Amino acid sequence: MSIKSLIKYDKFLTIDVDVHIKTINKKLLNNSFFVVVNDEGVYLGILSKVDLIFNSNFIVGDCFSKRHQIKSNASLEYVLSIFNEGIYDEYPVFEDDSFIGVISKKKVLNYLSNFFKDQKLAHQGNKSIVSYVNDKEVYDNELNLLSIIAHDLVDPFNALLGISSFVLENFNEFDSDELQKNILSINKSANTNYQLTRKLLSWSLTHQKGIVICKKNINIHNLLNEIIESVHPLVLQKNINIINNCDKYISLELDKNIISNIIYNLLSNAIKFSDQNSFIKINVFSNDNQFVIEVVDRGCGMTEKKMKSLNGPIIFDVKSIFNNAHGYQGGYGLYYCKKLIALHKGRLIFESVLNEGTVARIKLVS
Repeated sequence: MSIKSLIKYDKFLTIDVDVHIKTINKKLLNNSFFVVVNDEGVYLGILSKVDLIFNSNFIVGDCFSKRHQIKSNASLEYVLSIFNEGIYDEYPVFEDDSFIGVISKKKVLNYLSNFFKDQKLAHQGNKSIVSYVNDKEVYDNELNLLSIIAHDLVDPFNALLGISSFVLENFNEFDSDELQKNILSINKSANTNYQLTRKLLSWSLTHQKGIVICKKNINIHNLLNEIIESVHPLVLQKNINIINNCDKYISLELDKNIISNIIYNLLSNAIKFSDQNSFIKINVFSNDNQFVIEVVDRGCGMTEKKMKSLNGPIIFDVKSIFNNAHGYQGGYGLYYCKKLIALHKGRLIFESVLNEGTVARIKLVS
């Protein structure tokens, strides 16, 4: 099947290569991408959310990406393979070496979804195409989530840069109380960005096709100590004691980065929902050929309905994660924890009693 009917030939936004990123931040978040052109209007590349998030430069010409060029007579299967292998959601289309338009993942998914719905061929067609159709709702939600995270990253970074510059310029004029207040503000902004960046990293990690699990023999006790140290700023704010109940000699074949990401997320949630001056236990043990890691808190707990939802199939719903553009309500990190644990052929199970606490239990094959 040809892709010509799916090409966006016009009505996309173009941007000059010398424009400052600040002037287009909001437009980019609302419009997904810009086509970058030179002074003569000649195509140079594409600037999208992905480019904006992962690039620290300030001029469009230093941020846009020169992506794989798709020919106008390419098959739909070929285009799907490009989307499958790459990290971008938009690619330029060329005809006789000339740029003619853009093809987007969203438009392709919409077309395939409608096609299979009308023809009732969803279970008979090309398997790679069917998998894309089944992922359409997840993809749309994650695209919205990426926009929210990208938007939320801007303000904390601006605050961090502004406060730190102010402190540097006026350092000798501050008394100790004023200096401490400003340093605390810097620390808060840095921590906010750190949390958001880790979430974005999780998104990127689970969407890089062909991801390879790199398992090594890991000392679990030492790993837990490293993670506990990384959440130390959060613990200090609430005076929470974290107890590492893992034997010093327990080791397991794991991907250190992935398992660290999972435990960090669970521990951060436990801290977030725990009371001041409380404690959190991390228990590690073997049970029926399974290796179990538990994060146990005595916090606010959750309703039975919420617990069943978390223990059910992986469902991503951006509305349940955010009640506004700046307030995380939980769920996003747990969604990715379940996906990451699945890469280890493990499970994440929750037990909780409202107003009494929660146990987040990772089960891995030992």
